[in-house]
Amino acid sequence: MSQLPTYVTRELIYERLPVIFPEGTPNRIYLIREMAASTIFTMLYIGAIDGRETYIGPVHVYRMTMEQSALSDDLSRKEYGKNALLKGST
Repeated sequence: MSQLPTYVTRELIYERLPVIFPEGTPNRIYLIREMAASTIFTMLYIGAIDGRETYIGPVHVYRMTMEQSALSDDLSRKEYGKNALLKGST
């Protein structure tokens, strides 16, 4: 598999969501909250973006820790994507 995409911090994503989804956007409250930012961050982190055949589940989002997000090398990111699905792993 090719190199994973570049990603930004969860905090930066959270700051940008209100700009991406302006006032008047249907269901905006759900699109700009912290959980949305965490989901987008995790998708970018493991490379779950269009055309990559990598998928995300809720477990990826709720098991993402600050320590894990600091590991930015491709191997750590790919392993997290696989291991988060394994029972008993974090």
